[in-house]
Amino acid sequence: MNNYFADNMSAIRQDRRVARLDNFTIGSDTINMKQAVENLHLSNIDQVVFGIHDTLKACYKVALKCFTDNVVIQVSERQILGDGDAVKMLSPDLIGQYVDAKLTEIAGEIFATARKRNELVGKATRFGEAMKIAKQGVH
Repeated sequence: MNNYFADNMSAIRQDRRVARLDNFTIGSDTINMKQAVENLHLSNIDQVVFGIHDTLKACYKVALKCFTDNVVIQVSERQILGDGDAVKMLSPDLIGQYVDAKLTEIAGEIFATARKRNELVGKATRFGEAMKIAKQGVH
């Protein structure tokens, strides 16, 4: 909030911008960059206001997307699926009516996964037995 610091900082930044744009031309017209940069200068308060505005604008875009996503989810869950939505339809009574083959089809392991699991269980059992034998030999 120190005005002297702010003025010096502003002047330093302005000099750097003017130096970068010193030889800027459009077609055959030369532009007075010092005057152009001076017209673009913002006070500290304006910079803060614009910074807050930009932050709020960015947050608004994110919030609007989240709101839209929630509306789509709620509409699809409540209106399209209605009272018989998937969660309500999946009851213990319904599951109890399925035969084992149907339950395996719906929620069973893939054959390759089940085979691998059985192999690993077998290895773990053999390693456990080997560990018991090794411990008996140490004592």
